[in-house]
Amino acid sequence: MDPLTAIGLASNTISFIDFSWELITGAQALETIIADLEEVLQHLTFDVKGTSQNEIAVLQLAEEFWRVSRPLSRIPRELKANINKKSSGKVLKSNGLVCAK
Repeated sequence: MDPLTAIGLASNTISFIDFSWELITGAQALETIIADLEEVLQHLTFDVKGTSQNEIAVLQLAEEFWRVSRPLSRIPRELKANINKKSSGKVLKSNGLVCAK
């Protein structure tokens, strides 16, 4: 292998490792944020017992957020669990999301 090809290969390998590391740390940060939001949402759901139209609307919004967030909250965990088993694109596609290329 000539020196320029070796340097290019090493550079691409380092770039891939850096990208993978950023993806993993981003998924971990996202998982923490999702857990925090779930905790806040649980408090909102249990604390809002009012009868005014605004309070009812906030409760309905919180319940809708909870319903929509459940499938999304599984994605970082599946990405983390399947990082060595299959590509992240397959995980996103299996959850109904399209991975842009």
